[in-house]
Amino acid sequence: MRTAAISAMLTVFACGSALAGPLATDPNAWTWMGTTWRGSVSVESLQDDLKAEVDYCVYCWTEYPGTDYTPTPGEFVYAYQVYVTGTGPVMKFSVGMFEGNEANNIGDDPGVGEAGGHVPDSWFFTGGPLSANAANWEWADTGPLLTHSDALVCSSTKPPMWWIATVHNAGQAGTGLVPVPPNYLPEPATPALLALGGDGFDSAPAELLLASPRRSIEWPEAGGAHSARRAHAQLLDGAAVR
Repeated sequence: MRTAAISAMLTVFACGSALAGPLATDPNAWTWMGTTWRGSVSVESLQDDLKAEVDYCVYCWTEYPGTDYTPTPGEFVYAYQVYVTGTGPVMKFSVGMFEGNEANNIGDDPGVGEAGGHVPDSWFFTGGPLSANAANWEWADTGPLLTHSDALVCSSTKPPMWWIATVHNAGQAGTGLVPVPPNYLPEPATPALLALGGDGFDSAPAELLLASPRRSIEWPEAGGAHSARRAHAQLLDGAAVR
């Protein structure tokens, strides 16, 4: 019963906008306790001309189907693809992260998701080593993103949680929630299960897969998305399985 309750809360929060492309429906996506970590979210600026659809997918490293990116062995792969749906171009895509997320191996992969994407001119983390506060992909002023990007990828030992992604252009920004590497510490069994290629996740007890946060995150006591985020934070804290 507790497994069903956890899965239901995750599924409610994971629901987003209409799916945009193949990354959002990839059958190779990581599934845990009934939740498949893939989907799409719509973002737009207050000025209303910067609009985008961001597809996302989280993979176990052995299930990653791309051709031009080599995942870090034993880790999760986080992949995003940006589709421009407004009149304004996109010049930067950023994924916010918490300190201690162990994100690494940032890059670009035209071999997964929608083909024919626009390659970023640069990609980089901001913040300290293995404690990035954001993963960033940029397009130059002379060649901004006008259609859709390649898959934008990075790796981490940490299983996903929801946090903020941002599309930018000159003077405008729009945000939405996507899966990101969190700051909590995985239980000792999690790396071992990942090393097996994820085959052990389906039968592993929830206590082995949930983690203890490095620091607590206080969510507003409100309805809607805030309550969903708070429920998810409690799940990651193990509160829902005690």
